[in-house]
Amino acid sequence: MRISIDNVVLLEPATEARTEGHLVIEDGVIREVSSSPVTNAEIRIDGRGKTVIPGLIDCHVHVTAATADFPALRRWSPAYTTVRALDILSAMTRRGFTTVRDAGGADWGLARAIQEGHAVGPRLQYCGQAISQTGGHGDMREPGDVVHEVCHCCAGLGRIADGVSAVRHACRDEIRRGATHIK
Repeated sequence: MRISIDNVVLLEPATEARTEGHLVIEDGVIREVSSSPVTNAEIRIDGRGKTVIPGLIDCHVHVTAATADFPALRRWSPAYTTVRALDILSAMTRRGFTTVRDAGGADWGLARAIQEGHAVGPRLQYCGQAISQTGGHGDMREPGDVVHEVCHCCAGLGRIADGVSAVRHACRDEIRRGATHIK
């Protein structure tokens, strides 16, 4: 479906230029920007008095962190974490974000669900689990925990890697899982 937003102010942040124009959206993607009205749109919206800005990018998010109690995230089931993350991603889209860069917690499943249209959210770049040394900011264990490693199969923002060899292994493993960057 082609939607034309007519008579809208188009903002170009790099040059701070503001021009009136027409924006065509097809299947959720901006397909055309024109100074003249488009004739083959199925839906027309009068954007007079409104401004369109380019999509926003947030370079540091944790979409699976639906609580500030990070140690609690380890105890959440992957399904519950995913449902909460989908709410967060949908809200990001409504706020104008078209791309987000997750810095610990998201994985290929969330990115794929969005890419294939099964979930609403901005494009998702992710590092998988953030790599941390014992006691570092990604070590979510509480003082009484006796486990030696953060579980890699369940919810959690980080994983522990002590020493060069362990960090190298963790990096390779996150890349194998589709990470677009490493933290």
